[in-house]
Amino acid sequence: MVFSRSFKLAVIKTLKVGAILAAIIFVQAMLFWIFEGQANPEASDPFEAFWFIIIYLVSGAEIVPATTAGRIVCTMVVIEGLAVLSIFIAAVASYIMKGGTITKGKGFKNHIILCGPPEKARRIILQLRSPDIKTKRQIVYLSKEPKNPLPEEDIHFISGDPTKDEDMRKAGVMSAYAAIILADEKSDNPDAQAILTTLTVESLNRDVYTCVEILDPENERHLAKAKVDEVICPSKFGEYLILQSCVSPGLSKMFSSLLTFGEGDEVYRIPLPNSCVGKSFKETFVRFGREKDIILLAVERGGEININPKGEFRLKKGDFLFVISEEEPVAESI
Repeated sequence: MVFSRSFKLAVIKTLKVGAILAAIIFVQAMLFWIFEGQANPEASDPFEAFWFIIIYLVSGAEIVPATTAGRIVCTMVVIEGLAVLSIFIAAVASYIMKGGTITKGKGFKNHIILCGPPEKARRIILQLRSPDIKTKRQIVYLSKEPKNPLPEEDIHFISGDPTKDEDMRKAGVMSAYAAIILADEKSDNPDAQAILTTLTVESLNRDVYTCVEILDPENERHLAKAKVDEVICPSKFGEYLILQSCVSPGLSKMFSSLLTFGEGDEVYRIPLPNSCVGKSFKETFVRFGREKDIILLAVERGGEININPKGEFRLKKGDFLFVISEEEPVAESI
C-alpha cells in the first residue's frame, strides 16, 4: 500500500502530539503523587497516581483530591481531556466531510490553488510533484465536488464554488503564490466558468500569479483586460505546433519532452543570479553551458520576453531567466 506524503506527514504530526501529551500526563501524575501521596492513601504509589490521572483525563474523577494543589492538577487534566476530545471530533468531522482529506481554511502560504475537473487536476498535480521541481509548494484543490475526488493525491481539498469570494478565501487566495484554472469541457460554458473564477482571484489578490486555460481564442481579450499573467489556449497552440512541425519535422516531439517533467531536460524560469547582474547574455550563455550544463534561452524583463537577445544585451537586477536544465536550478548556487 502506497501512502501519500500528506498522510505520512499527518501520522508524524500525530505521533509528535501524542508524545507531547504523554509527557504532560507523566509530569502531572508525578505532581499529583507529590501533592497527594502523604494526604491521600489511594495516591501513595506513583503508578496509582498515574492511573488516576488517566481516569481524570478520559472520564472524570475516581478519587477526591485531599489537597488544594491536587485539585488544581486534576482540574487541569479534566480541561485537557475536554480539549483533546473536541479536537478529535472536529478532525474526524472534517475528514468525513471532505472525502478523506483533512483540510484547514487557514495556514496556507505561498501555495498553488488549483481549480478544474479532477481528471485534468490529477495530471497537473503529477507534474507539480515531479522530483525535477525543487521548489515544492502546497496544492489546494478547490472544487464544487462535495467530497475529495483525488483522495490519493498529496493535496488539501476545499469543497466550494471557485467563483465565490468566500470559498476562494477558504482556499487561501490572500496568501497564495499562484492559481491554475483549468477549463471544464463538460460544463455548459467552460470559458465563462474559467473567466469568472479568474476574475474572483484577481479581485481578491492581484499579486497571485494566474495561469488560465480557455478553449476559444476569442476569449483571450476578456482575460487580457483582467491582466491575467498566463492565458493558455490549447487549440491555438496546437495549430502553431502543427505548422512549425511541418516546417521543422520532429519539433512536436521535442516540445513534448521539454514540457513533460521526468522526460529528459525541461524549461525552467529562475530569478537572475546575483553573479550574473551586469553580464552580457552571450557571456552568461557560455558560462552556463560550460560550468552548469544549462542552456540559457531567454530573458524576461518587465513582463516582456526576449528570446536569444542580440548584441551586447546586459542582464539587470530583477530579470528572470528561462533555461533548459535536467532539474530546477537554484539561482543562489549558479
